[in-house]
Amino acid sequence: MKIVLDDFLTADYLEGATHSNPILGVIKSIVLRSKDDLPFDSKKDRFELSLVVNGEEITWLPNKTSLRSLKKKFGGDGVNWVDKEIKLWTIEQVVGSEVKKVVYASA
Repeated sequence: MKIVLDDFLTADYLEGATHSNPILGVIKSIVLRSKDDLPFDSKKDRFELSLVVNGEEITWLPNKTSLRSLKKKFGGDGVNWVDKEIKLWTIEQVVGSEVKKVVYASA
């Protein structure tokens, strides 16, 4: 059993998943969180997905690239995303001025 210290999906949680070898998740819900309710400073509201990954429910704040990919496949109404399977992986990329592992998704 994976030990989860918080309920947000991070690259470390995916244990080296790659685009060619992704981990599968299932979308359980999608909500728009106010920028004031986010666990970090943000200038805008963000979509929050509740996912089941490896049998555990976890929350993810997807990036725009992932949202665009999911929207292209499932459409613009988040209701249609529920119970859909997605592929999750990580890549290293420059974020700000440092290299970080970032989670991406596609359908």
